[in-house]
Amino acid sequence: MPCANGEATPGLTRRHDARRPGYGHRFVSLQNDSRAQRYLPHLYDQQWLISFITEAELEQWALLSNWHAKRIEWLRAFLGRFVIVPSSHDLVLKWAEVMVVARRNGRRLETADAWIASTATLYGAPLITHNGSDYLGVRGLNLITEAAAT
Repeated sequence: MPCANGEATPGLTRRHDARRPGYGHRFVSLQNDSRAQRYLPHLYDQQWLISFITEAELEQWALLSNWHAKRIEWLRAFLGRFVIVPSSHDLVLKWAEVMVVARRNGRRLETADAWIASTATLYGAPLITHNGSDYLGVRGLNLITEAAAT
């Protein structure tokens, strides 16, 4: 079950139905990124998960970008293809742990990125992202990235 952050593109959902039973899980984070085609092999035959914070960020993005009603409707239909993982007490505890470990290791981790990483870690899902460096220092996180090493 992969988990993703905000770097996948809406084109990812056009080929596969995340609700088909019997598939593994992947946590998918979304953002408009033309490089998303590189990630399709990691998503095939998987159930896609996103954190509640990713959904919130996408809704905020739509509002800030002054999207018209039809485009917002499309976004919500697109999000309907994902399992959106809500907050829970276990997730709150994992988030606190991830933040403290990152800080103790001298790593700055953005709050939203910590929610995404915590969700993937708690559910044992690999995190698909094009910004792997955002998650360095998160213990137990399995990152999948197709970004060139810098």
